[in-house]
Amino acid sequence: MNTRTLILLLIALLTRGTISAQEIRIDQITIIRDSFGVAHIHAPTDAEAAYGFAWAQAEDDFETMQRTLLPIRGRMAEYSGKSGAILDVAAAMIGVDSIVEQRYDRELSPEFRKIVEAFAAGITAYAETHPDELLIKQLGPFTGKDIIKGYIFETAFLTGLQQPLEEVFGNRLEILDLGGPTGSNAWAFSPTITEEGLTYFCSNSHQPLQGSFSWYEAHIVSDEGWNVLGATFPGGVTPFVGTNPYLGWTHTVNHPDFVDIYQLEMHPTEKLQYQVDGEWKTLKTHQVKLKVKLPGGIKLPVKQRFYQSVYGLTIENDQGFFSIRFAANQAIGASEQWYLMNKARNWTEFKAALDRTNIPGTNIIYADREGNIFYAGNARMPIRSNRFSWDGVIPGNTTETLWEQYYDFDDLPQVLNPECGWVFNANHTAFASTDVNDAPDPNSFPETMGYPATQNNRSLRFFEKMMNTGDKLSWEEFLDIKYDLVYNDSLYDPVVENWDDLYNLSAEEYPELSEVLSILKTWDRSTAIDREGATIFLLCWNHLYQILQPQGKWKFGYQATESDLVAALEEARDHLRTHFGSVHVPLGDFQRHRRSEVDLPVGGGPNILAALYAQEAQSGRFESAVGDGFIQFVKYDENGPVLIETVMPYGASSKPESPHYTDQMSLYVSQQRKTMSLDLEEARKQAERIYHPGQ
Repeated sequence: MNTRTLILLLIALLTRGTISAQEIRIDQITIIRDSFGVAHIHAPTDAEAAYGFAWAQAEDDFETMQRTLLPIRGRMAEYSGKSGAILDVAAAMIGVDSIVEQRYDRELSPEFRKIVEAFAAGITAYAETHPDELLIKQLGPFTGKDIIKGYIFETAFLTGLQQPLEEVFGNRLEILDLGGPTGSNAWAFSPTITEEGLTYFCSNSHQPLQGSFSWYEAHIVSDEGWNVLGATFPGGVTPFVGTNPYLGWTHTVNHPDFVDIYQLEMHPTEKLQYQVDGEWKTLKTHQVKLKVKLPGGIKLPVKQRFYQSVYGLTIENDQGFFSIRFAANQAIGASEQWYLMNKARNWTEFKAALDRTNIPGTNIIYADREGNIFYAGNARMPIRSNRFSWDGVIPGNTTETLWEQYYDFDDLPQVLNPECGWVFNANHTAFASTDVNDAPDPNSFPETMGYPATQNNRSLRFFEKMMNTGDKLSWEEFLDIKYDLVYNDSLYDPVVENWDDLYNLSAEEYPELSEVLSILKTWDRSTAIDREGATIFLLCWNHLYQILQPQGKWKFGYQATESDLVAALEEARDHLRTHFGSVHVPLGDFQRHRRSEVDLPVGGGPNILAALYAQEAQSGRFESAVGDGFIQFVKYDENGPVLIETVMPYGASSKPESPHYTDQMSLYVSQQRKTMSLDLEEARKQAERIYHPGQ
């Protein structure tokens, strides 16, 4: 054992007293970097594998891992000023400290606590040996509790907490621009309907391409039976999506009613007194103390006050006191549930993990080597009284609205092995994630669950594409569905429902827009890189988003006015003339996939099956920001995966000096993938480096 490895071992021992030398043998942890730089971690135990996984993540993206951990330490404001203070306050409001302190030992098994503590020790060891990479001084050591707090913080926003916070705060808080998820796709096809007689599976989450909700790809193997290839968010103890030798699973964001807002009945004269069931109670006062970084390196002390009622987090605004209650901070076991999903060897074991209902939201798509396919509109769903309308502000003066129990997993919308042979979700309604004859009946579920009936362009386009396939689905047809770049002829979107009115504007009435209208009216709805109409439409889409989102109008069911659409077209015309000298601009000249010196044309657009959300960059061009963050295709026969293909938008590393900072970009924009394997020997054959943490 060399001196550096010995130092790392001592750090692991000192930072977590429950971790023994026998449990973390750093010289037994092997990291194999394949030709694309993807980390394949092998160790004798699951805990040691978790330590190696943490080390590998930190090597590739320690900055983002810290950005996830800083808010739950209340120290993001020290690093990034006002924007960081918002995140610090949000973590305090969610209550991550008290929740984890109360439940960590009680709700997580001793076996899993060893794993999460080993993961935290791996981060600590990296931080101690790479102090130059710390965003702020004296950040460590990290603990297992820190990691679980990060899970609660992120899953709260995955289940839609941001919008209720914005509604309650009004315009008094610049709230939480985490660059959160905007959509996803997932498919599973039974061997009964594929030409090869194999199970087809695709994980295709649409996430920010960089930041706390971006994907990190890795392969984890232990001698205790952990063998999974997939992706996690930076700081995740396990892959959240992926495949093992037996099965694969993935997630898409869903939109049932996860969060409730209550208006409290306050005492007319007694400060902070509120009434529940005729009894007066006193709000608990909480105050967050922050050091906010200012220009020049000055750190200014700032305080933020909020309250706690029996319903939960409580905020005062101009209309009174409002409480927000949500399921994401009512249990801490999401990370352990993902771990059990990672290690499941068949449908029975996987279903037992799902029955825990500790992952508070997101749809689940599943496929396995036995040919089983499955969809669920997963949620940690409160059991609510049907005496109230839960889609608005709820009375906060009666325990009838104070839900504390949850539905069992079997009570949620789901379908196993439908006769049609496929399940699919694109963030649309749970009641159309398979053929209509096999889908769950919305009338069988309480309205208080709040599952929407909404479709979107991706779901409608999928059904349209499926109608044009043969009796048996070929692999080429499957790829064609996934990489489709076309909007439906009727340009339906659940947010702006009347996009088609854009094409119905009269050039005679708006002669100054005749040139852009002519391009749009002949556009075939494709977002391929040679389409000029796509450029104009995406500029219109971006304009409306920038206008409507700050007003709180960017939500399901908005009807754009004619003046909205005219202003969007004027903006598109002026933008193109200013920056390109013409409105005839192919999409690939306007929309780029760029990192460092690599600058490539890229197709796609919002709510396309091959989705891409771009943001304005330099010289009037837009650059990809959100979309296909991690793609994994798998074919299964009765023995397991016979093909695994994946691609990342940039590369395995987020460090500019790495050769793997940009080496997957050309694959990504050309709709290609790299071949991967669950066999460590395959990784060894193409390894560019094999080492132990710290070497």
